[in-house]
Amino acid sequence: MKGGQWKSWQKPGNIFLALLIPALLTFHLATHPFATELAGRSINLSGYSGPHRQNFASALSRLDGTIIKPGQIFSFNQRLGQRTTRGGYVPAPGYLGNDRIATSGGGICLISSNLYQLALLSGLEVIERSNHVRPVRSVAPGLDATVWYGSQDLKLKNSLPYPVEISCQVEGNFASMKMLGKAGLKPIKRQLERKEIARDNRTCLVEVYLLSSETENGNPETRLVSRDCYRIGP
Repeated sequence: MKGGQWKSWQKPGNIFLALLIPALLTFHLATHPFATELAGRSINLSGYSGPHRQNFASALSRLDGTIIKPGQIFSFNQRLGQRTTRGGYVPAPGYLGNDRIATSGGGICLISSNLYQLALLSGLEVIERSNHVRPVRSVAPGLDATVWYGSQDLKLKNSLPYPVEISCQVEGNFASMKMLGKAGLKPIKRQLERKEIARDNRTCLVEVYLLSSETENGNPETRLVSRDCYRIGP
């Protein structure tokens, strides 16, 4: 650095900025440790009713900021609790076995299904998950995760060596769900692939595979995630 340039940096304002910027960076990393997006999903809410959207918002607000530590098991039902009016849930059409009826918190399987996909794409282990009896309108067969308090749950285990955070936001007609990891991570690229392997006039069988760009040994991997049967006939 030339003498004139050095003198300009000696000005009080420049010295202050040189000290402030690293301090701000340190503060940001300390207060926002989850800065790497491992996987994300965007949900278009424009086609859903007001009660559905209220249930989505209630579920997302409870999920937002959830931290899952290494080795910890996360329960969707435990985190959200019972779907009551006190908890912010209202009656809305939802799937219960073969039927579609109005239940308190109806529709939040859309949220659990997207969280299920995020978990797979982030490298978390799925401990418990159930598919719907019939295909649903909001989620492709094989990618759904139905939940019912006290009965069917979505449970995830963080088998990663670092904690992760679930981040959820609603802006206008869109909701976003993200799984975040610590700053500086280089996420492994993963994608889900569905295959309908059998169908007749009553049922269809769907397989889902997880494709990873690399594994611990550095090689690509294709792994069968699920094989689900859905009723499509009467």
